[in-house]
Amino acid sequence: MFAGGKRKSTRAVVLVVAVASVPVASAKMYPTPETHAIDGTEATVNESTEGALRRLSVLIGEWTTKSTHPAVPGTVIHGQATFEWLEGERFLIWRERADLPDFPDSIAIIGDTDGLQTHSFDSRGVYRVVETRISDEAWEYFMPREQPSDTAFADGTPGFSGRFVGTFEDGGNTIVGRVQLSYDDENWQDDLQTTYRRMSARRD
Repeated sequence: MFAGGKRKSTRAVVLVVAVASVPVASAKMYPTPETHAIDGTEATVNESTEGALRRLSVLIGEWTTKSTHPAVPGTVIHGQATFEWLEGERFLIWRERADLPDFPDSIAIIGDTDGLQTHSFDSRGVYRVVETRISDEAWEYFMPREQPSDTAFADGTPGFSGRFVGTFEDGGNTIVGRVQLSYDDENWQDDLQTTYRRMSARRD
């Protein structure tokens, strides 16, 4: 998931989909990475929530994940992710786990909660709210440093902002994603990189 940061056994900074007690702004602009496929757009988080909810359907299904992380150089981390609608198709349930025990399991709910947002929970007790956007080209989320929960960061770790861009490839059956972190909202560093591959090919 938004698993940027260190492993849970090392005071994880893991951004499981993932920081203080200020509400998340629903119309905050995305500071997207320079390689973002739709860089330069003026879209805001709540530009078209209904349309975004419909586009979330591209994520539905079971996926394998293959990740690399600076905390474990030279290691390829395998895992699984699933996406399914809650009945009514207003909220998407996202579950993810890694086969490496040092990385926490997580569950997230994506839906319109004052704009399209992802509410993320992991096995360490970390809870985060992430601003979310999805288009035909990419799935993105941005985590501002200010969070509505005091459990947004693992004990002993500094607060940070995080962003993710996952580019759709292979007709939507592959997502190539990159997480970046910033401790000052100016300088961004690469963190978790994950490729999602759909277990059963999507057929439109």
